[in-house]
Amino acid sequence: MPRDDDQSPGDEQTYEEGAQPAESSDRSPGDQSSLSDVGGLTGDADLNMEIVDLSRYEVQETLGQGSMGDALRGYVASVAPESATPGAASPVPEVTGEPVAGKCPKCHAQNESSRKFCRGCGESLRISCVSCNAEVPVWENFCGACGGNPKELIAAKIAEEKRVREANRIASGYRRAAVMRTPLITNSIGMPFASCPSGTFEMGEGQHSHTVTLTKAFDLGVYEVTQEQYEAVMGRNPSFFKGPLKPVEQVSWDDAVEFCRKLSALPAEKKAGYVYRLPTEAEWEYACRAGTTSEYSFGDSDSELGAYAWFGDNSGDQQIDALNIWNTDKDNYGRRLFDHNCRTHPVSQKKPNPWGLYDMHGNVWEWCQDWDGDHPSGSVTDPTGPASGDRRLLRGGSFTDHSSLVRSALRFYSARPVNRIFNIGFRLARTQRLVP
Repeated sequence: MPRDDDQSPGDEQTYEEGAQPAESSDRSPGDQSSLSDVGGLTGDADLNMEIVDLSRYEVQETLGQGSMGDALRGYVASVAPESATPGAASPVPEVTGEPVAGKCPKCHAQNESSRKFCRGCGESLRISCVSCNAEVPVWENFCGACGGNPKELIAAKIAEEKRVREANRIASGYRRAAVMRTPLITNSIGMPFASCPSGTFEMGEGQHSHTVTLTKAFDLGVYEVTQEQYEAVMGRNPSFFKGPLKPVEQVSWDDAVEFCRKLSALPAEKKAGYVYRLPTEAEWEYACRAGTTSEYSFGDSDSELGAYAWFGDNSGDQQIDALNIWNTDKDNYGRRLFDHNCRTHPVSQKKPNPWGLYDMHGNVWEWCQDWDGDHPSGSVTDPTGPASGDRRLLRGGSFTDHSSLVRSALRFYSARPVNRIFNIGFRLARTQRLVP
């Protein structure tokens, strides 16, 4: 995770605490609207939305953990194999027929039988035997190590994966339906919350993936704490990108905790028995995934991301390719984004995730309760992170980040509890204590 204390995520430029991008005179339409206009959420209205069909999602290999460079190298490798010839034509549709030794099944170029990647299109000429993991040339009918038929083994594996995916889709649908039938709950200052059920999920990605069980249900803010909500409790608005319905930013972890304390102390909240806090990292990812196992809460493809998130590509005055800017002009990444007037936007303007939570991807990074530390190596129950540390975790990505940094499992950024940065805000979790 980055260790430059005042560094904007996804940006190599350094910002001193309190430093800001150039002031923008352009303000998003609707900044002065009232809280009742946000996303059509009013009072105790029932949450009404379509349940997403997970059956269309395909499992893809996730990017590995580590530095930005490692993540980007993994991304590039997933879309363009190193052995591919630059400028090579796109693969043509596969045709039937008896495989020929050395012949690529995609572009039909003839290769030496010892080659592992096609000289024409970069397609792998080896597959792993499902039975013994030995490398098998794509033109061979049987594995030389165990004698298994790769095509039959792969067909059986695909069938089993489809069966498991369908079972998970049905189970997730039931879980989401149960949550979404629950009316939104608003507190004494009009903040809406959605109920998140207890459950078990796979947290993290790659070698850091592990099973987490949350034994207690909790409520989570439907969107990030807004500037008017923060000012109503704290009496001030520290945000750089001003707008009552925009997420509050330039708030430290300590500021967020103090907001929770003051909100919990309001007479109406004390009477109801509500205690406000920051979500644990496990609660945050569980709620972000909302029963899904894909890269994002809506699927694996970032082509749909703009409908669900404000991020580097769409948070400015015109559409840009933030990942391409990062790959080709990293030193000027931050300047180029702010040249396009990239900024925060009013909450809940994009589509929600399956549990009715808005802006879990992008807009502002969100403080979590946990200290920064390594993921546990095995299954855990109700984790709260390390007992101590010097940096607190942030999740979700922001308006400054490219698509790979706003994924559900991405664990990239942390900061000292006193840091205040223009792309960091927070979202509330809530539990209920027994009231005598």
